[in-house]
Amino acid sequence: MEKCLSMEWFEVLPEQCPPENAFEPNNELFYRIVRSENIESSDFIS
Repeated sequence: MEKCLSMEWFEVLPEQCPPENAFEPNNELFYRIVRSENIESSDFIS
């Protein structure tokens, strides 16, 4: 399984985030709910 070499988060996260038991997505489909039809940077804050 290939691992990501580096990952950048949109904002600074607490030490326990993401948790140690978080999984690395592998071709799964995820959705992000946004506030309006026009996507803004604030829609990507965790």
